[in-house]
Amino acid sequence: MSRHTLSGMGAGALSALLYLTVQWPSPGALILAYLSPLLLYLVGFSLGATAVLIAMLTGTLVAFLAGSWLDALAYAVLNAAPAALLVHLSLMSRTSPDGQTTVWYPPGQLLTWLATGASLLFMAVLAWTSQNEGGLWYGLESFMQSMVQTFAAAGNKAPTVQLQDAVAKMSSLLPAMVGVSWMTMHVVNGLLALGLAIRFGWNLRPAADIAHLQVPKSLFYALAIALASAFLSDMMGLMARTIAIYLLYPYIFAGLGIVHLGARLVKARVALLLIFYLLLFILGWPLILVAGLGMIDQWAGLRRRISGLRSHPENGQDNGQEKE
Repeated sequence: MSRHTLSGMGAGALSALLYLTVQWPSPGALILAYLSPLLLYLVGFSLGATAVLIAMLTGTLVAFLAGSWLDALAYAVLNAAPAALLVHLSLMSRTSPDGQTTVWYPPGQLLTWLATGASLLFMAVLAWTSQNEGGLWYGLESFMQSMVQTFAAAGNKAPTVQLQDAVAKMSSLLPAMVGVSWMTMHVVNGLLALGLAIRFGWNLRPAADIAHLQVPKSLFYALAIALASAFLSDMMGLMARTIAIYLLYPYIFAGLGIVHLGARLVKARVALLLIFYLLLFILGWPLILVAGLGMIDQWAGLRRRISGLRSHPENGQDNGQEKE
């Protein structure tokens, strides 16, 4: 067997075993399961799309043999297939019209595919649970309310009305939270894998500059439809709101690109970005503003205006020569 085949098989097998640790009764096992796509991305960015396809098939087989057919299906759909697709797209490139540079598949398009995948998976789950009484949200709320009842009974207390209302609201947001977590898992593992590949000189493509990340305008139209539909009542409104959150996700990275580009105008950009990300981590809600920044840039050309400031600095200071 070739090195590519052996590496792909080994990465897939280990990735599947990491994924199956989610069944262990330990909080640390969740971290291992969360990192299970890392090896798929690493072998893909290092050896190519064929290697990650071998890893996907091997991992699915190992998940079936070490777990069950349901484990294999979940691993393939949630981890392996998305990683294989994103690696395949990431390694696509073309030569610029002047023939001087290589243009790689844009990261904004990758994020759009990821958001589309989250939306499709969500709709598949909706269709699957539609056979049950009340559908997905009724099942989630009933499950969470039963957990609250169990914990309350253990403490010889009855759950308050306020707590039950909070659980009902949380259950309506749970599909969106799970979908965002799933997308973040692939983004984090993909970036870690590419960073490792670059560190050891294995990478088949360079890292992208977040300051140049842009999402396609078609995503905005899809998001506008989802937001408009979010005001519908009952199931349709909940479904539209959830999908709107998925489609808003790529705009967070577009907004972060604007922040990074703006930070390059000042000398203390590292400290500025450190404070910014610290506040983002602590508060959380500014992510909405960041996503809004990405949406505004798509129509107002903020990136172009900031780049113009860097190209024509005042006071004779060429900030455009500084690199992050």
